[in-house]
Amino acid sequence: MTLLAVTVLLAAVAIKPVAAQATGSGDQAPDSGTPATGSGAKAAASDALLVAAGGAQVDASLGDWVSARQRLDRLATEWRALSPAGSALTDAVEKTLGNARQALSEASPDPSKVTATLSALARAMDAFVSSLPGSSMTDTTAARQLLLASARSGVRFVENGDATAAAGQLASFAAQWLKVENAIRAGDSRTYASVEVGMSRAGAALRATPPSLRTAQDALGSMVRALKNYGFGAAAPGTPTASGSVPGHGLADLLDLLRSATAALQRGDQTAASASMERFIETWPMMEGEVMARSAPTYARIESDMTETQALLLSANGDRVRAQALLAGMTDGLVQVSGKSRYTVWDSAIILLREGTEALLVLAALLALLKKSDRRGSERWVWAGAGTGLVLSAGFAVLIGLVLTSASGGVAREQVEGFVGLASVMLMLTVGAWLHRRSNLQSWNAYLKNKVRSALVTGSMWSVFALACLAVLREGAETVVFYAGIAPAISPLELLGGIGAAAVILVVIGFLIIRYSVKLPLHYFFLFATLLIYYLALKITGESVHALQVAGTLPLSFRGELPVVGPLGMHATWETFVPQALLFLLVVTEFVSTEVRRLTGRRSA
Repeated sequence: MTLLAVTVLLAAVAIKPVAAQATGSGDQAPDSGTPATGSGAKAAASDALLVAAGGAQVDASLGDWVSARQRLDRLATEWRALSPAGSALTDAVEKTLGNARQALSEASPDPSKVTATLSALARAMDAFVSSLPGSSMTDTTAARQLLLASARSGVRFVENGDATAAAGQLASFAAQWLKVENAIRAGDSRTYASVEVGMSRAGAALRATPPSLRTAQDALGSMVRALKNYGFGAAAPGTPTASGSVPGHGLADLLDLLRSATAALQRGDQTAASASMERFIETWPMMEGEVMARSAPTYARIESDMTETQALLLSANGDRVRAQALLAGMTDGLVQVSGKSRYTVWDSAIILLREGTEALLVLAALLALLKKSDRRGSERWVWAGAGTGLVLSAGFAVLIGLVLTSASGGVAREQVEGFVGLASVMLMLTVGAWLHRRSNLQSWNAYLKNKVRSALVTGSMWSVFALACLAVLREGAETVVFYAGIAPAISPLELLGGIGAAAVILVVIGFLIIRYSVKLPLHYFFLFATLLIYYLALKITGESVHALQVAGTLPLSFRGELPVVGPLGMHATWETFVPQALLFLLVVTEFVSTEVRRLTGRRSA
């Protein structure tokens, strides 16, 4: 929740210009209790840059382009004064800083472009600061004492009625929290969630007009209590998993709270709207990991907007129109995240179309060979075997459904999707290699002729029955496994629509092949079928790993430079990118080696 720690700095940014005129203390940095010396001085100076980047985000969110430009100008000057050594991290800061300044230099800045460039700057600055000596703490006991002192200072400022100093102290706390939040989270997820909620509540309360000192005091006090109790909530029920999700909570809970706040605001009940937003802020740490895994931009926007929304709702004369717009944006983002299917009707169709066509080719070849053998009535054994294969495939589908239902008891849907999806990928790779090797027409004909010849030599039609049954059963079982892999992440309508469309196409193909002896170009068919298999394998690999990340089974390592391609199941995390890249290399190697062998064999022939 690094973005929240940056966003919380908006309390100091928004309050300081007004309160400084009244108190004269706006330009004084509050005492954090952690003097910087040596390498720590450089880290402290870099923390100030991170604060400045967060302040520019706040100015931009309020539409104050002039203040945002001025803040970035000062940030650029301070960055040059820091004179950091050249590295990929410093290059990223300079590049994103230049992009943000350019976006703000336009006569009429584009809000979405400004938000994107400032978010990229904040991430780059955070990565740079985290790399500096003294920028992180692995000793959570020492870190907790520093955070406790900082939070208690904030409480004292609030008790004295000094909202400006309290906001500044909260900014100092946020800068310290950035360095240790991951360690705190790993050690005690309950403390982590409580501090995150307290920071957001305190930031909103101090930003309100006038500041809500009572709410700020309560929020800062809850942070003090959470840090004092650190170490007693690591195994507590209902706390976030590694990805931030909590069993028993879902995105629907967040949506209900946003809709409740919106309805209350529309009827003029600002107090009720604020209460709903308060509960949203309290629930958010439990679900942030799932939102981040599904959509990083939505996560970043909500991190920023929820605190601003609550500040407006706590303000006596808050901008209700702005609050409604923020609520609508957050609601729309969560609806898109919670409702989107990761697989489409096309993915559903190609599974059955590919498997079904392969089964039809086997049956058509069997019927043609039996017809040449002049065995009257032998065709009915092929159809009987195919029918039996279909029935057994249906039984296998029911069995798989029961097993998955039983195994998923108490397990997140994403875990089922992830593990079953990866299993189906292994099967796809095996089938894909087999199909590609069969793409040689002579090899394919020899394969079938040998199977049929063996059946006819025995003189028993049960051999033909078994061959047809096994051919259909094999394709049916593969189809069931493939559908089990995508079923949790596709809407029932798209799943059934794809199956229906593929079934109609298969009927037409089967009729043409069997009735009129229409011949398919087998070499190209198998090549195309192979590409479809590998496409599905690549997509399901990405989506399955992604599902395990959402469930908290695998970690999340976001990288902004990694590509995000929905149709290929590509997400901007190392955990999804690396296996997909390895899979791609494996597929290319298999494809090239098989084609080389085929061409070499053709020349020698």
